[in-house]
Amino acid sequence: MKSIASAREDDRQRNFTSMVNSILTIENDTTRMLALDNLHMAVQGLSEEQLLISLTDPEQAKAVIHINEPKTENHAATAVNVGKFLQLISKTVNEVAKTQLRAQRRSPQLLVTAFTPGSLAVTIEAPRDITDSRDILENVQDAESVESTALKKVSMVLTTASDIDGDDNNSTLDAQLSALSPKARKTLNSLVNTVKKSDWTLSGIIIQKNMKPMQLSFTQDGVTRIIEAMEANPEKPEEEELHGYLDGYKRSEGILFVNPAAGDTKSSYKIAVSDMNLIQQVAIYATHSEQRYVIRTDVYKTLDKLGDVKRTSRLLKSIKPEKVYTQGTL
Repeated sequence: MKSIASAREDDRQRNFTSMVNSILTIENDTTRMLALDNLHMAVQGLSEEQLLISLTDPEQAKAVIHINEPKTENHAATAVNVGKFLQLISKTVNEVAKTQLRAQRRSPQLLVTAFTPGSLAVTIEAPRDITDSRDILENVQDAESVESTALKKVSMVLTTASDIDGDDNNSTLDAQLSALSPKARKTLNSLVNTVKKSDWTLSGIIIQKNMKPMQLSFTQDGVTRIIEAMEANPEKPEEEELHGYLDGYKRSEGILFVNPAAGDTKSSYKIAVSDMNLIQQVAIYATHSEQRYVIRTDVYKTLDKLGDVKRTSRLLKSIKPEKVYTQGTL
């Protein structure tokens, strides 16, 4: 039987949820957003804040990207460059989505939903997949669209390249780029060069219902790393099997950290996780640090001019808990 305090808290959450749902039905966009902003300010630091976020975050990924152009003042950027950037990020995301769908032709579908005043921030959203309206049931959460997963993949590549704490010799960037199709790499290269010519730095966040916010970052150092990695030609990947323990997962970059089992001379491994099904697996497995796993990867080695290995990059292909055999087990 619930305590009085617990019952009151349940009533409080129901009333708050009802109020939020009422605001969400307001047809005028400006009025609705103003009401939500005022409500968010009122509940900051309270238990209702997380409930508000869970109720209002989009079903599909939404990226809020801040553009910093040092040559201009008052949070401005060249309109032509912003237009190119939006066009190219939409094309890059679409090429990644086409690979997921194994489609030859597909139009870009990212939506630009806001330019925020006071700082140059652009909001882009992935639409839900279009399905027959007869199949859409009320109050059923939409499955994640391919555009949504593709937007997060592109963000991971940019953020990985800009990781100031990263070890270039043990980076996952080569593996992440190798997971992209040739057309996706081509449009990404154009996107990166636009950021380079504009001398921009990008920062932001990706939000989605039932997902912790993902940080997004793209610096001029990241630009340099991607251009260098694009120009390099990694050797054909080799298959590798590792046995070890998960030591964390950096979701904003799609990087899995693995401590090897006894007998492995390497201190640790960084492994890129690009496949969305594997990302979901890893997110669950990463909470079980005591479990030993069998991990299969593709290993990409980039050589220098003398033919020596310059850096090694790994891409996750599969992961599963390792069976533990005890005495008497056949």
